[in-house]
Amino acid sequence: MNHVNKDWHLENKMPDKPTREQRAKWHIEHLKNCTCRVPTPAIQALIDEYEE
Repeated sequence: MNHVNKDWHLENKMPDKPTREQRAKWHIEHLKNCTCRVPTPAIQALIDEYEE
C-alpha cells in the first residue's frame, strides 16, 4: 500500500473541523480510491461504525 491517487486527494479535501460522520465518510471513500496508507486502528474503528 503505497500508491497515492494524487487526483483523488486534490479533489477530495477533508473538510475543516469535520464531524465524526464526515471524517468517517472521507476515510471510507479514501480507502476505495487510494492506497497511500493503511488506516490506523482508531481510523478503522471509525470506518467500521459508519461503513455502509
